[in-house]
Amino acid sequence: MKHNWKDREFPFETLHYSARKLKFLHTHAEVKFVTLNHTWKYAAVVDGRDLLTCRRIKKKTSLTAEEEFIEVPRHLIKWGVIDANL
Repeated sequence: MKHNWKDREFPFETLHYSARKLKFLHTHAEVKFVTLNHTWKYAAVVDGRDLLTCRRIKKKTSLTAEEEFIEVPRHLIKWGVIDANL
């Protein structure tokens, strides 16, 4: 969940996933990464194969001094609406 994403419009140029998530791509399954906005109404979906083409960055988190992340540009993100009746 992305707490800073409140409404339908995604307010960032990129979406970051921990590079640790790459371990899920070493399977024969088709992997998708889904990030929900704060209200769980909207979803950002990234194909796992696209993560392999993205730039890696390092940044400080609340738990780490320098963690590696994958920076996914907006054009690689598919957008969805979650059914409010779920």
